Order: sequence, then C-alpha cells, then structure tokens
Amino acid sequence: MYKKTSGIILIIFIAVMASGCAASGPYGGGLKQMGMSSASSNLAREGKALYEQGDYLAALEILDTAYRSNPRDWDALYYRGLTHLKLENYNESITDLDRGRAWSPQTPRFQVELANAYIEKGSFAKAETTFSWIWWKEKSYQPYLAKAYKYRAKLYLKTGRRNLALSQKKQAIELDPRLIKEFEADDALEIFLDWEKRTEITTQAMLAAKQAEASGNILEAFKQYDRAYFWSPETDVDTLSENILSNLFRLYPQLQVKPSLTELGRRFFIQAQALMKAKKYSKALEAYNKLIGVMPYNPEAWFNGAMLRAEKKEYQKAINNMKVYLRIMPDAADARAAQDKIYEWEAFLVSGGYGKTSAY
Repeated sequence: MYKKTSGIILIIFIAVMASGCAASGPYGGGLKQMGMSSASSNLAREGKALYEQGDYLAALEILDTAYRSNPRDWDALYYRGLTHLKLENYNESITDLDRGRAWSPQTPRFQVELANAYIEKGSFAKAETTFSWIWWKEKSYQPYLAKAYKYRAKLYLKTGRRNLALSQKKQAIELDPRLIKEFEADDALEIFLDWEKRTEITTQAMLAAKQAEASGNILEAFKQYDRAYFWSPETDVDTLSENILSNLFRLYPQLQVKPSLTELGRRFFIQAQALMKAKKYSKALEAYNKLIGVMPYNPEAWFNGAMLRAEKKEYQKAINNMKVYLRIMPDAADARAAQDKIYEWEAFLVSGGYGKTSAY
C-alpha cells in the first residue's frame, strides 16, 4: 500500500510535529531531578517560557526564584545560565553552566552552552578546553552535536581559522539538514553563525507570508513560510519551527500546483533508495532524514513513513505520520484507507502493543 507518487517512497525520521518533541526540545528536556518540588518545577517552566519569548529580564527573575527554592533544579539552572548569556552576563552564565556540567559531566547540554558562553566572553582557550570534553563520536550525543559544531565553527571564525570553521559548518549541516538550502555557500558562514540575523530573516519571511495570505496569494505565502522554516534558528523548545510547519501544512492543500521534488530532495531520495537496497537501514534513515529536512511538507514522506514504521511495528509512530499525511492531504483519494490504517494500528496499541509506542 505504499504511495508512489512521482515514483517516490519516502520515510519520515525526524519529529517535527510531535508534542513530546516540543516539550523536550533538542536537549531532550530536563535531566532527572533529585528532590524537585512541584513549585520549583512550575517556576522553571514559567521561566523557560519567558526565555523562549525573549523576555529575558522577567525570565531571570522567575528562574532565580526557582533555583533558590530548589538548588537541585537543573532546568532552572540551565535556563538561568542561558538567560544570563542573552543578557551578556557572561560570568554569571559561565558559573551556572559550569555548575550544571559538574553535576552531570556526561550530559552535553551544559557542556555545549558553556563552550558558547566562553566564546561570547572571549575566553577562547577555555572554550577549546570545554569542546575537548564533548564526546563527538558518541551516538547519544547526536541531538546536541549540530549546535556543538555550530559553536565550534564560531570559535574558529573568531580566531581566524576560517577553513576549520567551514568544516564545522558542514558537520552541523549533516546533523541539521534544513540548513543546507540557505547555508551551502561558503560566503554564508557568517549568517549561519548569526542567530540574531537568522531570527530577523525568519521574522521578515513570516510577516511577508501573512501579508501574502491576507491578499489572497496562497502560493507566495507558502513560499515565504518555506523560506522562514529554512532560515529559522534552532531553539531549546523549537516552537518557532513548529509554528512555521503548521502553516505550511495548512496552506499545502490550498495550492493549485503542488511543489515537485527538488533536486536536493531527489539526491537524498536516490541515496536512501540505494541504501535500502543494500540493506543499510540506519544509513537509509539518515538519508530520509535529510530529505525531510529540505521538504518537510512532502505528503508521500508522511504516508510511506507511516507504512514503513508499521512494518517495524512502531505503531504509534506510524499513526502520528499518517495523521500528518491526512492533514496535508485531507481530500486524497486514499484518505479513507489511510484513516482505516490508523484504526488498525490503534488496535495493536490497545491490545498491549508491539514495539515502541512513543511519538516518532
């Protein structure tokens, strides 16, 4: 029952719409927190939300209170360190992030941000030392390494080692494929490392998209949201990208002519096919991941991802993928069959389930 529109069989590998992902973010959420009080936890969540909104002074006040009420609240400490960094309180940021690193030296989120704090302060030698603590080959570090490579590229650029910076940028792109479209050229390195500039471009694109939609130009609105997605900077709770994707998924059914597979997308698809034939499934999933990174609204990706996840008995993931397919293609000829597949997979979950049931 695989869809073969344009001869494409795709699979989704990254979670872009799962609510669980939004809660945990690229850093996998909070560490297991010893003696964490509910009051402290609530304050930490409130402070984190203010941080994500860019209200750093208000966030700092709340996070201070949360940490004072429970000095083992690692989330409060982590986000307080990030907030200090945004406010250019470099010493305070370094103190918080280094304390978190000492508590849990095998948890990379503190290490990665500590290195960045040293870079922003201009303590380049200490940043180099901090990067040396990171286990670059450790698979469990994958969610954090794109940011680590980006920060190390910034370090190299600031210290006059441009060629090394370019190599780090390429490593980051391998782990965060949505960056490819805008940052493939070497002369884009400075923008690639400029979070504020990327935020500015994203904001402008989203504003242009809203204006285009208000004037009835759905295609232009879609293009602007697509641009916003690829420029958008990563955040600890990636609500920005999730919001952009939601708009892309909403507008896609209204397009009179659907986007065809891009050349870059085709490249990743061909690679994924070849790897699948060679039974190198992990590498194939990486290739599919890159394809979805550059075309997150491709409906065949969601449909075939659902079918392939079901083959692996990952029924919850299959259900999630198929729901997004129906969201993108609500009037598809096979919409009834797709919904029936969801019902079928739900039965396996209710009956005790097979395989994993977590989102994506």
